[in-house]
Amino acid sequence: MMRGEMTQQVDEAWAGEHCISFDGRVVELFGFSAAERTHVREVACEVDGPDRKGRYVLRIGRLSKGKLKGGVMLGVNGEDWPAVEAVLRRIDAAQAELGVGRDSG
Repeated sequence: MMRGEMTQQVDEAWAGEHCISFDGRVVELFGFSAAERTHVREVACEVDGPDRKGRYVLRIGRLSKGKLKGGVMLGVNGEDWPAVEAVLRRIDAAQAELGVGRDSG
């Protein structure tokens, strides 16, 4: 590593064939027709579940006036949920530091 160079933590979780990646600034979604890339200030997430079989439904899209607009929906099996939830918690924490997100209106 060169002097002054910083290493960057990248969190990544798989939900079936879809990957959610977060580097502290950019949320990326892979496994769709095209990769989606959104700055953390502009991302919104909604989670439903678990259902009777332990599955969750996750919607990720653009944040507009404190609400989710558009985006993608994916199913998350119970076995994948802990890793996905950890990435979502990191996204929430980054948004709280920036004063944006679900709870900021």
